[in-house]
Amino acid sequence: MDNTWIFRQLKRLILYVVNVLLLLVLNSCDPSDITLPAYQADFYLPMMKVELSPANLLLTDSSGIFQEDSTGLLSLNYQASASRTLEEIVKIDDTNQDFTIPGIPGDIPDFALNFPIEPILLGIDTGFYQVFAPAPINYEDNVDIREFVSAHFNSGLITLSIKNDFPFVLEAGLLLELQNVGEDTPFFQFNLDADVQPGESYVFQDQDLANKYLTNSFLVRIVDLTIPVTNDIRIDPDNSLQVDISFQQLSLDKATFEQPNIEIPEFEIDLPLIFEIGSRITEGRLDNGLLSLEIPEIQPVFDIKITLPTVYQNGQPFELSFNGNSTEASLTDLDIELLTKVIDTLAVQDTIYNILPVKIQLAFNQALETFDIEFDKPLDGKISVTDIDYAYLLGYLGSLTDVGKMQVEPEFFDIIRSGSLTFEDPIITIGISNGVGATGQIYDDGQGLYVKGKNERLYGEKEISFGGSLNGFTLPAAQAKGSPGYAEFILDKENEPNFREFLSIFPTVIDVRIPVSVGTSAVAMDQFLYDDDIIGVDLGLELPLSIAADRFVISDTTQFSLDLETEKYEVLRMAVDLRFENYFPLELTFQTIFLDENYVVLDSLFESSQVVASAAIGEDGRVTEPLLEEFRILYERGDISRMQNYAYAVPVIKINTPDGQYAKLFTSEKIRLQMTGELLTNLTLSR
Repeated sequence: MDNTWIFRQLKRLILYVVNVLLLLVLNSCDPSDITLPAYQADFYLPMMKVELSPANLLLTDSSGIFQEDSTGLLSLNYQASASRTLEEIVKIDDTNQDFTIPGIPGDIPDFALNFPIEPILLGIDTGFYQVFAPAPINYEDNVDIREFVSAHFNSGLITLSIKNDFPFVLEAGLLLELQNVGEDTPFFQFNLDADVQPGESYVFQDQDLANKYLTNSFLVRIVDLTIPVTNDIRIDPDNSLQVDISFQQLSLDKATFEQPNIEIPEFEIDLPLIFEIGSRITEGRLDNGLLSLEIPEIQPVFDIKITLPTVYQNGQPFELSFNGNSTEASLTDLDIELLTKVIDTLAVQDTIYNILPVKIQLAFNQALETFDIEFDKPLDGKISVTDIDYAYLLGYLGSLTDVGKMQVEPEFFDIIRSGSLTFEDPIITIGISNGVGATGQIYDDGQGLYVKGKNERLYGEKEISFGGSLNGFTLPAAQAKGSPGYAEFILDKENEPNFREFLSIFPTVIDVRIPVSVGTSAVAMDQFLYDDDIIGVDLGLELPLSIAADRFVISDTTQFSLDLETEKYEVLRMAVDLRFENYFPLELTFQTIFLDENYVVLDSLFESSQVVASAAIGEDGRVTEPLLEEFRILYERGDISRMQNYAYAVPVIKINTPDGQYAKLFTSEKIRLQMTGELLTNLTLSR
């Protein structure tokens, strides 16, 4: 309650009465300017009728709440809570990993070219001849390759053979050359170092393709083909030289393709997801997140497809494709399965963490007409997963810790000045809610586990702490989503030796620090947590208003101002009559001190403190008959003038319970106050 209500009402009453008088007179006056002589008027008017409940007395401007039991007995309760969602406590850290994709293997299938050189191409007529004169023959023609447009070889072999289907002998010395179209120098020359009889074949020595460059169109040239002198030779149109060129064990360095028939392997990367709390997650659901892929020097010939084989969207593995150096994809509404991996170390315990498999596939971009490919060139890149929000996680959660911190400021204690006040069976309740599917406990992390109270206004730096009985506190596991485990612990004078001392300082600030650990070292893969479930610590301070008071003093300081004299009116004398009806089982002593702007005491409301006795109390602790008290306060003209200097009013209320016994407050109890005022004034009216 604001304990200056009497003076505020008094000030309002005086101003109200004066204004009413002025209005009554002015409303009856002629509008023309007139001046009337001053005259005295004596008014006896009701000033105030107030009924105060316990809430008015104890909870004005306070954060506490009243509760009552089935008997009607009141308790004053202060509540505080420090709760955090599990998503705030258990975060999945951003993770990224650099990787190198091996170059595309340059091995391509073997292939062969076969072409006949017919008589007409060599300038030989078909039919019978009596004499075939010796003459050297030269031949040149283009040969096309479909397997590539152009290629530079790391390795490979080229094998060339020739079969003589003519009815004459091919003499040694023949030269067979292979030359890229548009170039001046052959890239291979094959020498025939033995005669080839009709119907026989000759295989030239293999040539190495390493560091050779070939186009898909090259020249096959025969030089110095010589036919021996022969008579009666018949050349048929189907006679020919059969040339076979075989490309074997091919490995390309660079090549240009039109429609490459190359199998590109898939690459898998295990993205590590390491939880600081030692978790091993089997599955969960992602609400949000971002997957990023960067490959700075990727060849534009490729499209890239990313697949997360253990992450599902609408029941299908999550996939995305892109062409370029970097891309991002939102990880929204995804079901996820995680694998575990063990790193063998020299330590006593191996490192176990989660992995997220990532599959990367390269595919040729069919939008291009040709493909320039550099084989065996690794692709360096980085893959990242950031800003992960989850809906739930399942698996082994490790050891999750949080600290519940809270502060309560009982404003009821803030108005206490001296004396003693004893509550019957006060308690502090610590309640903890656990949304995790694993048991937990309160523990001391070395930084303090306490309930701490202080009242710097009365006791300076004095603090009283306790909380030893919280050790060994077990926190049940949640049974399902939305059904958190809950445990409650009572701190009172029975289990905390400092409890009475804690209340004796009338703590105006109560600090609480409760470290909580959830999870065990024993691996259990059926633990769970949901993002919006909480680990919460609640504090309740309950003061049953069954109290014993001994010279218990409460007071407060409030501003006070009163302007009673103007040119229009003057208050000559004032009397205030107070009538108390006390239904409270408490004896009250009441006084008010007035101070100036420098807090110097100027006056008091009464010459001495006034006593309002306790109401009569029955055997059940309830009031049987109220106590009636009446007071009259007289103010002469000099006293009224002195009130102009009042800057502050400090009401002082001293409470005593009868015979030091406990007195109970019930909801039906109250204080009734009636105030009437008698004012004698001089009024000077003018218009």
